[in-house]
This record gives sequence, C-alpha cells and structure tokens, in this order.
Amino acid sequence: MTIKFLLVRPDIIEHHLDTRESGKRLGESNQPMGLLYLGTVLKQAGIDILICDEIVEDDYSRMLQEYDPDFVGVTITSPMWDRAKEIVREAKIKNKKVVLGGPHMNYKPQERLEESGADFVCYGEGEETIVEITHKNPSDILGIAYWDNGTSKLNPPRPVNNDLDSIPIPDRSLIDLNKYQRDEEFGWPLPLKGRQIFRIFSSRGCPFQCTFCASWRIFGRKIRYRSPENVLEEVRECREKFGAEYIMFIDDTFTEDSKRMRSICEGLKQMNIHWACYSRVGVPEDDLRLMKESGCEMIGFGVENGSAKVLKTIKKAITPARIEETFKICQKLRFPVKANWMVGLPDEDEKEFRESLEFAKKLNPPFIMLSILIPLPGSEVYDKMLADPAYLPGINKQSYFHSDDPVIQKRHSTFINEYYIRPRYLLNIWYYRNFRYWSIYYRMIKAYFIYRKIERKKATAVSN
Repeated sequence: MTIKFLLVRPDIIEHHLDTRESGKRLGESNQPMGLLYLGTVLKQAGIDILICDEIVEDDYSRMLQEYDPDFVGVTITSPMWDRAKEIVREAKIKNKKVVLGGPHMNYKPQERLEESGADFVCYGEGEETIVEITHKNPSDILGIAYWDNGTSKLNPPRPVNNDLDSIPIPDRSLIDLNKYQRDEEFGWPLPLKGRQIFRIFSSRGCPFQCTFCASWRIFGRKIRYRSPENVLEEVRECREKFGAEYIMFIDDTFTEDSKRMRSICEGLKQMNIHWACYSRVGVPEDDLRLMKESGCEMIGFGVENGSAKVLKTIKKAITPARIEETFKICQKLRFPVKANWMVGLPDEDEKEFRESLEFAKKLNPPFIMLSILIPLPGSEVYDKMLADPAYLPGINKQSYFHSDDPVIQKRHSTFINEYYIRPRYLLNIWYYRNFRYWSIYYRMIKAYFIYRKIERKKATAVSN
C-alpha cells in the first residue's frame, strides 16, 4: 500500500484580528522551494505526495480530509509558529503522523517537539531524513527529535551533504504554477503579471557571522556549491518545461566564488533569460559587467546599516567605504540595486540612526527594503536577548514594519519618509529608464502600508 504524505506551508494567523492575513497580500507568494525539494525525494522513493500552500490560499482542512494522508509535514518560519501548531492539532485529531521542519525547528528542536505535540521534528537538511521517517525506527534516524514511550528524545545531527549535485532538481509539477504568477518580496523587482519567477538555490551555507542571521543553523557555516552544469540544467528545465523567463537565485551570496559564478553567467547568456540574485558588496566590476550582460536585472546587497560602529557590532565584515565603492560601480553600469537595510540593530542610538539614513541617501539605490530587526531564534542577537531582556526590545514585539518600541517605530517611519520622498531619489528611478520600476515602487509602498495597517489594528485590539 502506497504511503501518502501531505506537505504544508502555513500562512500567518493574526489572532487579535480573528482573521488570516494572507502572506500573498504582502508580496510573499513565492514557490515553496523547501517543500518542492522534500516532495521530489519522497516521490522518487515511491511515496504519494500532495502540497498544500496556504499562502496561495490552499484549503488545509479540506485537503487533509479528502487526501487522507498517512503523514503531514509542515515547514515553519518563526511568524508561522502559531498557525503551525493549529495544523498539528487538526492532524492529530485525525490520527495522522506529523513531521515538523524548517528554520524555526532548528533552534532547540526537542523543545519545539514538546510545544507542538507533533510526532517528529526534523532539524538540519531534510531530504534524507524525511524519507527515513516513513520506514525507519526513529532511534536510528539522525537529525530528529521524537517521542519514545512518552519521553522526548533528540538524536545527533545529520552530517550535511557535500555533494549538492546528488540532490534531485525540484519537481515543480508538484504545484500549480498558475498560483505563483505574482512573486513579490517587499520591494524586490520581480515580474509584472504574466512573467513568472522561478527560484533556484545554487549553493547552501554561508561563512559569515552576522549576528541577526540564523540560516547557518540549517545549512552551516561553509558554502557548498552545485556545479555550474547542474545549476544550468535546472535553469534549462525551468525554461523548456515550464516556460520560465525569469530566474531568482536565492543563495545567501551567489557571487562568492567568482570563477563558478562567471561560468554560470556564460551559460545564462546562451539562454537569453532574465535573472536576479543576492550578494555581498565587494563584487569586482568585471563580474558585475558580465552579470548584467548575461541577463541579470538586479542584484540585492545586504547592507543593513550605514554606521561603521553598528556594522562592526553585528559582525557584518564590511565597511561603509566598501559599500560605497560597490554602489558607485553599479551606478556607473546602470545596474539596479536593492539594498537590504534595518533599524533597531544593536548599538544603534540616534546618532548612528541619522548616520545610517544619510549614508543611504548618499548611495541612493533604486530600492531599499527597510525592515525592523526581528530577533530570529538561533541568531546571536536572540541568544543575547534571552540572557539580558534589556539588551533590545522584547523578543516578540517586532515585525518587519512594526515595533512596540516607539523610538524604533519612529526611526522606521522617518527613514521611509525621508528616503523615498526626495527629488534626487525620483530622478534616480528615472535614470534607469525602466517603467517597470515605477510599478515596483508602487507595489512596495502598497505592501508597506498594508502591513502597517494590520499592525495598528492588532495593537488597538491588544490595548482594548
């Protein structure tokens, strides 16, 4: 008898509003790459698969009832935790085995198991683990927390897979691609309607020590690369099988290995495809020029702050001078840049905040995704907050665009207003002579105000 596995990506529940505020409204309707990787290996192991993605409004309760799976697997980021526990409860009522994974499960997985009532929590990379759960004794499975006669147990971690080419290319036929026509991400310049995004991981891991980041708990501190040939094979499959016109490489840093990156660019040039990526500053001009020639429409840099003091505190390992040098090269090449920026970082007082804002104005990139620091479980910032609650505002008081700390909230609003409402900024958008950027700018601002409205309603409900 074939085993059936329902894989779920939860949406975010706002309990105070007694409604679900869809991530899709905020521009997060991206293809669920983690579930696609897991679904692909399960399918290859002869297991029947169905993916439920609440972010594109799939109905979990209906799918659970009609599909009647043996296992329910849930991928979880921190904002989804409350909704995930509801999914677990509903599955357990129907006597399903429940497996939890994803970023939020990689910090104290045994405690997450006990909080949730699930049968298993996977931590680390899950492709091998998820298959073994369907047929092995839990005590023999690396990288899980599980129950043994009513007692929670934690097994040793699973070693990372250093041969990423051995992992199957995600089978995108497992989802309805028509549901992902508008893949937007808080200001990222993604396609207009009808021009679909295909996301690709070309590597895993990051060697840097940024104190606000927790992704290393899943993928480790060492970068592991797929070969250029393997990456281009996936691009080609997306292009030929699904009609992809736009690729987004979602590695933490796509450009770290220049030789490999250039090899991928040469292959992309032959395919006549558009793409975007994330990177650290410091990319050589020749590399940036080749990236643009090969179809790269935008590069996202994690700047985070313009104060040298704050950058040192968060262990960013870059300087304002290096940031400025990279941005000048991009401006010269008319290579559009998105800068990730934050307020509320450690050591950011009013002086550092003003320094950071003025530096952003000086760089004047076409897009800044400004967020408030969210202390992610597993990050160094989170651990310091647990040890000293006065270190930053409360752990659960932050979201991308809202903080209960009035100083941080004011800084966020001030930054948005002073940066985007400037003649020099609007002239810079005109400089790139791309009408689509005006549409992106509109959608980005719209997402920001939607989120602020949600947060104000929630704050009012709490105060009442």
